Amino acid sequence: KIMSTQSTTHSSGRQHQLAYTQETIKQVNNHTKMMAYKSGDVTNAVVLEVGRHTAKLGYAGEDSPRAFFQTVAALPKQSDDDDDNIDDSNNNKKNNNNSSVSTKKDDTSPKNSKLKTRFEPLQDAVDPSKDDLYQLKHAVNSNGLVEDWDLWLQTVRHAYGRFTNTTKANDSSDFFSDELELSPLIMVEKPHNTPQIREKTTEMLFESSHIPAVFLAKDAVLSCYACGRTTGIVADVGDCTLVSPVYEGWVETKGLLRGVGVQCIQQKMLQVLHSLTNKEFFSAYKENRSAEFRELALTQMATRCLEHLSPHSVAEYGYVANNFKHIPKLPYHLPDGTEIQFGNERFEFGELLLGEDAGNSKMREEFGASANFGNTCKYNDPSASASSIEFFSGAVQNMICESAFRCDREQQAQLLGNVVISGGGACVEGIVDRVRAEVEAIIHTHTPGWRVKVLSPPITERAYCAWLGGSILGSLGSFSEMYISRQEYQEYGSNIVHRKCP
Repeated sequence: KIMSTQSTTHSSGRQHQLAYTQETIKQVNNHTKMMAYKSGDVTNAVVLEVGRHTAKLGYAGEDSPRAFFQTVAALPKQSDDDDDNIDDSNNNKKNNNNSSVSTKKDDTSPKNSKLKTRFEPLQDAVDPSKDDLYQLKHAVNSNGLVEDWDLWLQTVRHAYGRFTNTTKANDSSDFFSDELELSPLIMVEKPHNTPQIREKTTEMLFESSHIPAVFLAKDAVLSCYACGRTTGIVADVGDCTLVSPVYEGWVETKGLLRGVGVQCIQQKMLQVLHSLTNKEFFSAYKENRSAEFRELALTQMATRCLEHLSPHSVAEYGYVANNFKHIPKLPYHLPDGTEIQFGNERFEFGELLLGEDAGNSKMREEFGASANFGNTCKYNDPSASASSIEFFSGAVQNMICESAFRCDREQQAQLLGNVVISGGGACVEGIVDRVRAEVEAIIHTHTPGWRVKVLSPPITERAYCAWLGGSILGSLGSFSEMYISRQEYQEYGSNIVHRKCP
């Protein structure tokens, strides 16, 4: 009976989300109506999100992505003898020299035909002595924008390869299998994506495959859909934290704010591990790997440690170290079997996001300055810097309130009544209740009548909340009118993305 009741509740929740999303699509259709994409057969859409840390790909209508992997890749370093050994990804670069987004040409391009790009390089069986032949790189920078188009395309191909359990994706310019050849694609993007990047994304997807149709969807809007809302403020805690106000399915760009996220917490964890362990452990850990690979291994170890502590790392309301001196310690075993005990240190990680004291504020400011979060674009194109987002050194709850107050007065109450917490850094028990209490404390000092509600998917789904919203969106029958069809792309060019995918 319990399982039946839970299944019914889950199903009714999904139907409620679909109803909200259907209404928004009707409103958007009035602005974007052109040539509707039509397929002879009913085919499931594919939803793809390529982020800084992970990529997710799967069928629309499903509850979780089928391919979910880390996007850091080991690229073969270029040598003087490799000039004649240029692979398909670099040929693609030559064919797009006149593109609106310039691609960087540096010594990290995979030009050695004897070596292939390796995803999840710490988990493969390649001899560690060959580490110096590779350089670790991300296709997406810490601000969520594409930085290396060759690697981005390889990541997409790898995602399809993982999706279909084939290797064809890595060896062919057409990364679609017969199973996916007729499937339209919903591509998740950041709300501050530049027009140049959006056009380039559309061009790369159509020109590098036989894809029939594409739609670019903002991740903040999709996160709202995943919680059954079309209006709300989304706090996406990823490599950095991005707060985005969404009103009736549209992102209010004037309220976008950026702050520290998991990247800062990982550095804090490594500092704590250094203080709790002996120096010999860190000097001996992965000593057979190159410095770059060792740094990646240490970061992943810090991430696993954070995951272990996540159920016990957020104080209910406020954190004062003296009040937690006698709290029971929590053991954790390092990869070499060494046991360390976490006491009140484990609450310091959540306070990097939520703490309002001077110490945490200073740490956020210093990390923001070193990471250069205020500059979201690193391209030579001067127009690309127009989407630069302000870095905010305050706690997450202050970012949420500040974001709401930058929107129109009549929107603020609705936005704060639907706060959505998402992202891999939000997979922590207690964060929803803590954020609600903190936001209420700020808001009710001057508007006590406003109701604050904080929403979030189950903790296991927060890491792919935006993907889940895309899955809901793509499962709607009326959504087929929203796609950019291949015929439209051929007729209007990549500029069509600004009209069909606002």
